[in-house]
Amino acid sequence: MNILKIPLLLLALCLLGIGTKTVHSQINSQNIRQEDVYKNDIENRQRLLNTLSQGNNQSRSSGASAKVAGNIRWDQAEYQTQIRDTREAYKALLISKLGGLPTSRFCAQPINPWANFQSDLINPSNIFPAKGTIQINSFLQAQQYGAFWICNLDNTAQTFNISFNQKATRSKLQLFDAEFVLARNYLNQPDALIPITAGITLQPGETRVFMISQIGVKAGTERLQVVINSGKGQVALPLVINNANIMLQKSAITLNTINWAYYFNPMLKNRETAATRNLTDHYINSIVIPVAYLPAVGNLQANLQFKPYLQYCKPYRNILMILDIRKQHKQKDFLTPSWQQSFLQWYDYVLSEFKAQGINPAQKNIYLYLTDEATIEELPYLRDFITWIRKAKPDAKLYATVVKNQSVSDLLPRLDVIQIYSPDLMGNKYFDKDMSKIWIYDAKRKWQNTYSSYRLMPWEAYYKGYGGIGWWNYADNAKGDKNTDGTEWNDFDGRYGDYNSIYIRDNNIYNSRRWESFKVGMEDYFLLTRYGQKYGVNAARALALKVLNNSTDPAAADDVRNTILSKL
Repeated sequence: MNILKIPLLLLALCLLGIGTKTVHSQINSQNIRQEDVYKNDIENRQRLLNTLSQGNNQSRSSGASAKVAGNIRWDQAEYQTQIRDTREAYKALLISKLGGLPTSRFCAQPINPWANFQSDLINPSNIFPAKGTIQINSFLQAQQYGAFWICNLDNTAQTFNISFNQKATRSKLQLFDAEFVLARNYLNQPDALIPITAGITLQPGETRVFMISQIGVKAGTERLQVVINSGKGQVALPLVINNANIMLQKSAITLNTINWAYYFNPMLKNRETAATRNLTDHYINSIVIPVAYLPAVGNLQANLQFKPYLQYCKPYRNILMILDIRKQHKQKDFLTPSWQQSFLQWYDYVLSEFKAQGINPAQKNIYLYLTDEATIEELPYLRDFITWIRKAKPDAKLYATVVKNQSVSDLLPRLDVIQIYSPDLMGNKYFDKDMSKIWIYDAKRKWQNTYSSYRLMPWEAYYKGYGGIGWWNYADNAKGDKNTDGTEWNDFDGRYGDYNSIYIRDNNIYNSRRWESFKVGMEDYFLLTRYGQKYGVNAARALALKVLNNSTDPAAADDVRNTILSKL
């Protein structure tokens, strides 16, 4: 679809500016409030992009190669006019909300870093009045974030230079531009965190979100300013940082985590070391070896990719080897004496290769990943395999993911770890049991709520006692037609939306805002654990429940976190 080849920024803005002939007429109408212009504009753009998507899918299914989807004609010059019209309307709305054009000729305000933005036009009704101070409360070696947004209210482009008024002495600080990225639900998210190394240019009416990464170095309070200078004006946002005298102990975070990071993904090619460092920095402690990278049962030397892949496994606590019993059982000799003998030889060989690579199976959790998303139909032969392997190899650890209630009930007592697609499958019926063998997971996209879908995962795990959490995926950017590589920067250039947690630019790995939200949540888990050790698990769970019951408020976790810090 040619529209998707338009430069990302333009396309992202088109997302929020399509249908401008309608919008333009609304802007010129004295009978329509500016708030309605904003609302209707978003709806118009969503409808048009939906039509585009449907037309594109029809073209693919019919085998036709259309330069446009449906009967919609695209013209880049017309888009630029649409974008300008929409931004002008938004700029006028902001100026009216501010009570006039400020002398700085731009607006800059603190915002919650995990707020659920869904466009590069931030709805003024949700941000006024704004707090005047960026407040960050953290603890030693932990990471926390502050955020603010800037809107250019001038009639010409402005280049903004952003800095701190002085060097922080109790914290390590870094500024990021949270670039808006086109998501499959036809909305933009400020998701790709790119370090700020130069001035940032904003067009008239354009809004950008900026993040402040903070790592506690020394306990105490310090007061700084975020200085924003455009040459035409300057704004200084107060920044107050409080570091509690509590040291983060990463080894104390025992929650198991998995992100299905496959090292053969194109995004990770020649970046394997950096990816491992990034994954472990975000508390991922489990790695999956896909079946294609394992030796074949009955033909141990056939796969030359197995030994090289083992080098990636060393930093991880849990190693999960996908067996794909679903495929194995289709073999005529499945579970016959000869097959069993071949499998045991395979098992012994695999463990010996782990040892040869310096990975001691006695110090790792090495799981046989029996099947992915077990169906009810495969339960009989899974039971047969489990019964046999438990006798043949009593020390073998067994794992599977499941998506059906019946599969949960059947496999839970048989497996060492069962990872359930959604906690909704369980309700509360297992809540009074040992939950350490129950992990949960989900498939997450970049349009999902940065706060509730990512930061609150560890909170839910603590409250319910889950042994692990995870989601798909670390570096999956959907391939396009003819198996061409897609880009994680655009959800519409592949056969499905991307599942990436990171972005690649200039051969570097950059974190998503969602990925950082998850990391902060994992460090929240550490605090909940410490609080539970001092005041009792039930007291800590009560605090976690308070946050989970208020999942639409992105400030709720920080409020409870501050309470914990004050009491520890």
